[in-house]
Amino acid sequence: VTSFTDREKCVETYNYEFSQADPKSHYWSTVKKVCGKDVIAENRHEFWYKQKPDGQYFLQRVLSSQSGNTTDISYNENFGKPISIRRNSEKINYEYYADGQVKIKASTTVRQAFEYDPQNKKVSQVTSTFFNEKGVKVNTKKSEFKYDAKGNLNYAQNSDGQKINMTYDNKGRIASITDQAKKVVKIEYEDRYGKPAVVTRPGLGTIRVSYKTNGEINKVESKEGPSVAMQVASTFNNLLDVVAPATSEIF
Repeated sequence: VTSFTDREKCVETYNYEFSQADPKSHYWSTVKKVCGKDVIAENRHEFWYKQKPDGQYFLQRVLSSQSGNTTDISYNENFGKPISIRRNSEKINYEYYADGQVKIKASTTVRQAFEYDPQNKKVSQVTSTFFNEKGVKVNTKKSEFKYDAKGNLNYAQNSDGQKINMTYDNKGRIASITDQAKKVVKIEYEDRYGKPAVVTRPGLGTIRVSYKTNGEINKVESKEGPSVAMQVASTFNNLLDVVAPATSEIF
């Protein structure tokens, strides 16, 4: 495909080029979208491959420019995972364990060290070291995570004193959340979409959620007023804060 015209008469043109020095391992493509006389988008994607000692090729680097934003990714030859990601001026570097799991994720402002549960291979501990704009260490936070027999996260805590306990229903959905202040949130689900239908703060009140036929939220109601919603939101925000390091190794 070299060009495409959409219903609005906007034209996309595609160009493919290869390096004269190494056309097999280095090439790029450009995409330009023009509507009338206006250039709506002009993107470029460049690829480098490298041959390993066994003769196989692996994707070594991808450099993308989209609407003025640049992303430059270099990959590990054994796992195919990034060893560095640069988005404009911000860069993140990665180190890996022998099995391919992330060991270190580091930027100029934070360095995270990951440890894993030997049984389920999920994150069990994250040590985050924070730096100021001069590269001086200003803080360290440790987060710990535990899982049930099915691999569901059921306990998390960090060195700031935040704690979360969770239970699950027989479909693996969160049934209750208890934070460090012993505040409990219980969740029941509707059947069609498996989304929360009743959210309860025992002793305080209940939020009921109804959905449209397309699965979007139709109405959120609480007889007890906004105080219940605020308490529930606080508990969920606490949950997100505590568990965030467990998913931060994701690219």
